[in-house]
Amino acid sequence: MTSTSNTRAVVLGGGGITGISWEIGIIAGLADGGIDLTNADALYGTSAGSFTAALIASGEDMETRYRAQFEPDETEVTVAMSTDIIEAYTAAITQNYGRAVPLARAFGRIAMAAETISPERRLEVVKARLGISDWPDDRLHMTAIDAETGELVVLDRSSGLTLTEAANATGAVPGIWPMVEAGGRKWIDGGMLSPANPQLAAGYDSAIIIAPAPESSGGFPSVDQTAAELRAAGGLVTVIVPNSDAIDAIGPNPFDISRRGGCAEAGRRQGLAAATAVTGW
Repeated sequence: MTSTSNTRAVVLGGGGITGISWEIGIIAGLADGGIDLTNADALYGTSAGSFTAALIASGEDMETRYRAQFEPDETEVTVAMSTDIIEAYTAAITQNYGRAVPLARAFGRIAMAAETISPERRLEVVKARLGISDWPDDRLHMTAIDAETGELVVLDRSSGLTLTEAANATGAVPGIWPMVEAGGRKWIDGGMLSPANPQLAAGYDSAIIIAPAPESSGGFPSVDQTAAELRAAGGLVTVIVPNSDAIDAIGPNPFDISRRGGCAEAGRRQGLAAATAVTGW
């Protein structure tokens, strides 16, 4: 998007259910420090970050959602990446290192062949996380990758997909969740090449990038590297990634629902501390 003046974007990256809880904590902590993300002109979510972006766009009370992280959630399910899927990822990255489209298509093939929980069960998770069924406004964007072409697509209310379909697509991690078929295309997680897609903040006067997983594994720029490019182009960019307390709270499996509360708590402390460093908001 091309900036006009004083435009502000929030970019929220993927990181599983623990990433969602941490991001909710970050948002609550930023609000405690006087930074209101609901004032953003654009919200870009990737994978788990799309659910958090939808919460902001919908105007849902973040304090209520924060408290919910400490309560049991029977709609969620803990999953983990199998050894076979890890090996498939490693092979795909090794064979296609630094080549975005071929690597994305390789991930698509992994998704097509993988056995996961049922699409119906996954849809229950998606609907519960969203809490809404319609696109709230034009500010909300979600990334997903076309599993067949390898194209990274930014979905919004004009894309022809329902909000539920888009959210299902953006978080369809190959081998973890089922591949999604919607709008005549097959979709996988939008964060397979870049867990946050911070490049989407290009052209905005100021941006806050919140990234549970700041590093890319396929030879592509990290969040910090992209943020440096955005700053060099004149943007005011704040990057928030997990600190040591948050890393401990998240643990080894980002899909572990038992860690939700600890991640939210660590995120809130970190968000409050980070509020003083935010520029241009």
